[in-house]
Amino acid sequence: MFSNRIAGSAKFLRMPTDTQLLYFHMVLRADDDGVVESYPIMKILGVGSDNLKILLAKRFIIQLNEDQVVVITDWLEHNKIRADRKRDSIYKELLLKVCPDIKLVKATTRSDVKDNSKRLMDGPRSVHGQRKLSKVKLSKEKKNSSFKKKKPYFRGEEMRFSKNKWWVLPNGGGQWLDFAASEKDIEWK
Repeated sequence: MFSNRIAGSAKFLRMPTDTQLLYFHMVLRADDDGVVESYPIMKILGVGSDNLKILLAKRFIIQLNEDQVVVITDWLEHNKIRADRKRDSIYKELLLKVCPDIKLVKATTRSDVKDNSKRLMDGPRSVHGQRKLSKVKLSKEKKNSSFKKKKPYFRGEEMRFSKNKWWVLPNGGGQWLDFAASEKDIEWK
């Protein structure tokens, strides 16, 4: 979700289009506490670091470390999450160290789940808020002989699965990028 009050403000609309695009993608990929790694998003979008500097200067985000992990300052206005559905950020300690006065939703147990320990202890599904691929599903597909012959692609770009997540190799070459789109977007050829 996006707050129209923020996205429609003069402060926001006066920023360059690339800066606005970066902000939208950060909000889309942020975890339940509004924390996101900005560097992979800038690489995927092909935008420069000046756009990050503009968002920092206008206080739309706060940088948490030198690896460009940031928190969306108006996160709770953009998104509301029920306490019994929330997963704490893997950067929660860093977030509270840098921004001790930040308001966070405290994760609570779900009444419809018998064992809440995994949800409350594991943190988010991934850095970008996307769900992890199931190891069970992958192992079932590997047993299928046609799976071994097919290779994964995303929009014509080669992919691989390593370190419990998908990676995309851009057509122009370069480094492997963390795949943040949905598992449904993978094509097998």
